[in-house]
Amino acid sequence: MNVEERTISALKRVMRPLVRLLISRGIQLPRVVAALKQVYVDVAETDFRLEDKSPTDSRISVLTGLYRRDVGNIRREGTPTSTPSPMSLSATVIGRWFGDPAYQDKQGQAKTLYRSADQGSPSFQELAYGCSKDVHPRTILDDLIDQKLVEWDEEEDIITLTKRAFVPDSDSEEMMRFFEMNLHDHFAAAVHNVSDDKSNTAFLERAVYYNKLTPEAIEQLESIARDRSDELLHEMNREALQRQDQVRQHDQADRRFRFGVFFYCEDEKKHDRQH
Repeated sequence: MNVEERTISALKRVMRPLVRLLISRGIQLPRVVAALKQVYVDVAETDFRLEDKSPTDSRISVLTGLYRRDVGNIRREGTPTSTPSPMSLSATVIGRWFGDPAYQDKQGQAKTLYRSADQGSPSFQELAYGCSKDVHPRTILDDLIDQKLVEWDEEEDIITLTKRAFVPDSDSEEMMRFFEMNLHDHFAAAVHNVSDDKSNTAFLERAVYYNKLTPEAIEQLESIARDRSDELLHEMNREALQRQDQVRQHDQADRRFRFGVFFYCEDEKKHDRQH
């Protein structure tokens, strides 16, 4: 197979889970094709400019294979195809709670907090305002309680974290935001690593793969993966938060990163049917 054929073959494999999601949510192919056309035009216009000049409809047509008339219509609509999703404020609060030494005990665990700064320090009010002054702490607290991420002892008026990570409900808008951001960045790293441009260092992308395992062995391995990855992710959270606070006012503080882990298993017979 040549490079084009190998790329298409890989694409069909990569798209299977996405197509499964689309079909399960009643999203049919014509709607996906229309969205994909917008993405093609957007990427050609933003990522394939010549000398920082906006490409013409004709050039985008050549790059994408779309009719020039369709390119013109899509560009005139002016609909962005990849608007970045903002980080959840609740996730930001949880991240600082775990990562800022001011909110940790001597063992590095998240402290139980007073609800109000009037009661003492550290407080949930201080934590919330440290993440955003635009949203009232009670609003954030209610959201965290609703998601069962914290418990509020109203008699003592203290707030306790009940989970070690922010994991929204599978059918929530928040989970779709994580789905969008995590997959985008993982795809972007993987695409960078197989691109023809080798001028930049490859992104970190590692995986361990084994087959011929029992369900019991998979359960044990997943438990190990969850425990060890939690430790590493919390360490990365602390390190990133510390550096962010140090350079918050720096003119060149314009970079972002995402570091993640995943674990997946399936029946080998299902895997074989997909080839």
